[in-house]
Amino acid sequence: MRTFATWVGRLLLMLAMLICTALSVAFATITVLDALGRFESPGDQVPGLPPIPVITAPLAIACAAFAFGCWITFADTFRSRDEPEPPR
Repeated sequence: MRTFATWVGRLLLMLAMLICTALSVAFATITVLDALGRFESPGDQVPGLPPIPVITAPLAIACAAFAFGCWITFADTFRSRDEPEPPR
């Protein structure tokens, strides 16, 4: 049962990593296209909203950081618990 739970956890981590990576790419693409002037945002007509890059650039970085954290955790699940900790 523990092995099954470990593999389910690994699959969920992989899924989270892929979703966050896709979101990061989408936010980065929107940011770049808006900076190049090729993206028409419906939010441009709403007064009081910040520009699109102000919203999407931090989201792209946050999603990339979360995807990296999922990858580190995913890779750590394959380490044997009998092995000593690597030196830091």
